[in-house]
Amino acid sequence: MVGINQDITKQYQGKGNDKMKILHLTLKKIWFDLIASGQKKNEYREYKDYWKTRLMESHMEFKQYDEIHFRNGYGNDKPFMRVECLSIGYINGSKINYLLNNVQYFDIRLGKVLEVRQ
Repeated sequence: MVGINQDITKQYQGKGNDKMKILHLTLKKIWFDLIASGQKKNEYREYKDYWKTRLMESHMEFKQYDEIHFRNGYGNDKPFMRVECLSIGYINGSKINYLLNNVQYFDIRLGKVLEVRQ
């Protein structure tokens, strides 16, 4: 059985051999809704080994993604959204919330919301 993320990725492959690079992320409802409405333009992930392997090519080079596919929860029946991925970089946590001083985060900059399925 093919997983939902694999099914969705196949739907959005580019023409010929050019496959779109898609980052799959899961969100809580509040963040999902804020991104879908256009109010939230950045998604943050704490600088940890797990996220380094998903978001970085090398020590100082970030992976390039065409789109981000967000899910609100796990499973095939959960809300889904496609969003342009503008870029990935670093941000100090104090710029997000003053209580997060000296904590590094990945800053995933979001572009246009392309599709939302509730």
